[in-house]
Formats: sequence, C-alpha cells, structure tokens
Amino acid sequence: MTIFFRATSAQREGALQVWSAARTASGNPPPPARVERVGQKLADPAASLLVGCDGDVVVAMALAEPFRERDGAGPVRPDAGHVSMVFVDPERWGRGIGTRLLDALHEEMLAREWRTSSVWTRSENSRARRLYEGRGYGPTGDGKRLRGEEIVRYELRIDGS
Repeated sequence: MTIFFRATSAQREGALQVWSAARTASGNPPPPARVERVGQKLADPAASLLVGCDGDVVVAMALAEPFRERDGAGPVRPDAGHVSMVFVDPERWGRGIGTRLLDALHEEMLAREWRTSSVWTRSENSRARRLYEGRGYGPTGDGKRLRGEEIVRYELRIDGS
C-alpha cells in the first residue's frame, strides 16, 4: 500500500528518480542540467515536497510551490499555491496513485493556507489532463509555449468555498 507524506531530505533522491523515470517513459528524458535544476527545486524550503512510498521505496512524488503572478515571474500570491510536479513510477501507472497523491498535496496546500491551486501542463499530456480535470481543475484560458510545446493552465479552489 502506498502511503503519502512530506518528504525527508533523504527521500529527495528517490523523488528525483521517480520524476526522471516518468519523464523518460513519457518520451521526454531529461538532460543532466534539467535533472540538476529539478533537484534544486525539490530542496527549496518555500516548496512542499510529498512522496508516496511502498515501504521504504519512493514510488510517487509531488511538489507544490507558492503561486507567482505573471506566469511565475511576478509577485507571490499568498492565498494560492502552484502544483509544480506530480509524477508516479511508470511501473505503477494506472493504479490511482496520482489521484491520491494529488489529494494529499491539496491537504498540504490547505495547511499552508493556500485556498487555490494552479497547474500548468502540456496540451498533449492527456494523462495529466485527465488527472487534473478528474479532481475538478478547470482550464483558465491561459496558454503559452514552453520548450517548443504548448502548455495550458488549470485552476481549482481547494478550500471548498
């Protein structure tokens, strides 16, 4: 059974491995510079890193960060968080782990008094779009190109109001 909780510093490497394996399985293997940058994001004290573990093995990871206006380049909006990453070990895809992980991340975000959750995802990433839409996220109409791919933003009010 997969259990979700805030990651310890020792579990960051496992989270990074899950991220890398999922990116590779999706046809987007990360270059070394990107792996290094993501490793730094996972250690950011302003962010919340959750892991899903089966025993001692990290099988899923999610990262939430403070939401920044202007597509992440502007000031922090104190009542909102941004889902930066949700990844599951490819060998465990299709088992509902991502849904349960996202729900746990929402609880973590609420504990930080973030009432709204935002996420950007690739337009062509049907798996991610199903996950977010299935949890109630709606498209904001915001879109842009990132590294040659079209991405779209979704948002959800997570505080029930």
